[in-house]
Amino acid sequence: MKPILYMLIVLLGMVACGEKKSQHARIIFDKYDNGKEKVVHQFFTDTAKLSEDYEYQEFFKNGNLKLRGLENQRIRKGKWEAYYETGEVKATVLYQNDVPHGLITLYEKEGEVLVESSAKQGVVMTDHPEVWNLLVEDFSILERRSNWNDSMDVMIDSMQVLLKRMPEGNESQR
Repeated sequence: MKPILYMLIVLLGMVACGEKKSQHARIIFDKYDNGKEKVVHQFFTDTAKLSEDYEYQEFFKNGNLKLRGLENQRIRKGKWEAYYETGEVKATVLYQNDVPHGLITLYEKEGEVLVESSAKQGVVMTDHPEVWNLLVEDFSILERRSNWNDSMDVMIDSMQVLLKRMPEGNESQR
């Protein structure tokens, strides 16, 4: 089992490196119908090891950044930022172990602070509806974020891409 898992991880790294636009590995998880990227994992090295931290990036249909922050195997950590569709920072939320932990700040489009709140180990200390709307709609805090299923999906997708890239006539290698 270990050799198969190791090979899948190596194949994932090869595919991720083939998709990169910079010197760092970049995995595009989803695209809009117009071809623009929707969800991207941007790694800080030239390989895409599942154990490494990466920057999660989500985009609006117009190509502007919608959400970004640091993850490791789908576990959020550190500072996360949400954006208005026009590109201005909408909010910052601090995460620890995949839950809000620390300062939560909402901004108006002009950059002025609208609301400041905080959270401790996932317990949000506010009754302000805009903070809750942000956390539910932009940060999807009510969704279950499974890292095992995502890892398997990435490996399966990567293998499918590699199989499609194999030259015709090499049926014995498939």
